[in-house]
Amino acid sequence: MIKSKKIRTFLHLNLLIIILFLSGHSLSSTNSNGTLEKNEIQSNCISYLIITTKSFVDNVEPLATWKTQKGLISKIITIEDIDREYTGFDRAEKIRNCIKQYYNNNNTKWVVLAGGESKIPSRAVSVDNALVYCDYYYSNLDNNWLVNTNGVASIIDVLDWDAEVYVGRLPAERASQMNELVAKILNYEKNPPIGPWMKHALFAGTFANFDSDENSNNIFDEGDYEGFDTNRNHNWLKENILPANWTSTLLAEREGIVVTSYPYDESISTSSFINEINYGASIIMADAHGSPFGMTRTIFSNDVDQDGLFDYGVDSYTPKSFLSISSEFNTDGKNGFFWLAACSTGTFTEDVCLSEYLVRNCGIGCIASYGSSYYDPLWFNGTHLGWFTQGLSTRFWEQLLEQGINQPGMAFSLAKTDYVADHIALDGPDTEGRTLTQYNLMGDPEIPIWTDIPQAIEPEIEMNETTGIVTVRALAGELPLPNVTVTLTGASYYYNVTTNELGEATLLLPNLEESEDITITFSKKQLLPYQELLTSHANLSGSINFIIAIIYVPFIASFVIIILIRLKRA
Repeated sequence: MIKSKKIRTFLHLNLLIIILFLSGHSLSSTNSNGTLEKNEIQSNCISYLIITTKSFVDNVEPLATWKTQKGLISKIITIEDIDREYTGFDRAEKIRNCIKQYYNNNNTKWVVLAGGESKIPSRAVSVDNALVYCDYYYSNLDNNWLVNTNGVASIIDVLDWDAEVYVGRLPAERASQMNELVAKILNYEKNPPIGPWMKHALFAGTFANFDSDENSNNIFDEGDYEGFDTNRNHNWLKENILPANWTSTLLAEREGIVVTSYPYDESISTSSFINEINYGASIIMADAHGSPFGMTRTIFSNDVDQDGLFDYGVDSYTPKSFLSISSEFNTDGKNGFFWLAACSTGTFTEDVCLSEYLVRNCGIGCIASYGSSYYDPLWFNGTHLGWFTQGLSTRFWEQLLEQGINQPGMAFSLAKTDYVADHIALDGPDTEGRTLTQYNLMGDPEIPIWTDIPQAIEPEIEMNETTGIVTVRALAGELPLPNVTVTLTGASYYYNVTTNELGEATLLLPNLEESEDITITFSKKQLLPYQELLTSHANLSGSINFIIAIIYVPFIASFVIIILIRLKRA
């Protein structure tokens, strides 16, 4: 009786094994090399979170698909869902609590606010007796923000600017605008126009003010106010930050009584600046006076006493616009990253501000100030460019060009922490935090800015349709490419590996109930990605199970016959 029970149990167990083999279902949490399948990995790791409105979901879906294909598991969550599922004082706090949950539970690193201020609110912050609006509220996720009953935040710890996640905003108010923004990102990453513009910098510098004669003695002395030609700073950036193999164009003021005394390439004007933007530059730095709607040059036009010093209330200057929300561009995809050192050019609570306009029309991203953009004329013996706008922008370019942090969201956040550390070491703590609060990033925080002319990834792909095993080798010319991210993605599948030192990797096609197009993607920073469609047939890897079953079933049958013979003899 005992022997019969053991035999029945053994047969039932093996019959179950055979059924599972033949069914070909892939229900385990990991596949053959330990990589989680898409439905499992999405619950554990959401690298790239897109927050948008219900009406924009279809418009941002291609962006989420591409980020997942290049190895960043992406998810779209709507404001409507956040309003319903999260608690908070107001919508901004609910959004922040949502981001905190994904950061704590899903290892989220990148956050895209896909919509303008009217769709996804920022946080009003009171700093230095001024009110600014701040998206960094969504990056700095610890208890560093005290929000009052009016929805206005104050900074608790002015020394804490470490970002837990990197945030950028896609400033669209209409579906057509969002379509254009997403298409621009995809073209920039996947199919950019290749050329020298990818390692070219454009600097546009004007006079912030002029040497003044405060005591009316017609000489510039200690009692007078020092002028500031921003072209000086641009020359410093060119000599100290720009890579040696880059080219640059410096536009500077050559009109009026006082002109630049530093090297320059062309005189700054509306036409020269727009022509250079259209020609193409990977990074663009512009310093001038500003408003939400444009940037303006100040030309010293009337010197009554002809002493070369500006006498306030007596002498006069002429403002001339050189960039506005009505400027027309034709970059043909050569879209640069902008830093606007000018007041209020990032005031995105207006109908449209300049930083939003540039991202929609000619830029891949833009950092600009919400309010008054302070400048620091101090030279610090040429070792760095002081504080405020110039100090923060310099540290951003250092991250991007010297440290190789070519993703603007990360470079922006690290620039802020560098700024705080340097300020403490050189000049004591910056207790107001206004500069660090009011500068916001328009654009995708994760997009890798081109800093060199890229080669294309040229893979070798071998697919065994019997086993479902895909063997790949990533090459650039004849050279193997290590650390290339290779993914297999479909509607219900995700598989991710990294190539070894020989540029090689092995992947496994899914076992699906229905045929499905699987995209294989090769990607690595500063290289052109490669994508190809592979068709995964239903129960493709079930052929492996069938082979195993062919071997296994006769073995079980022989074993059962032997047992029955022994029982009969007993």
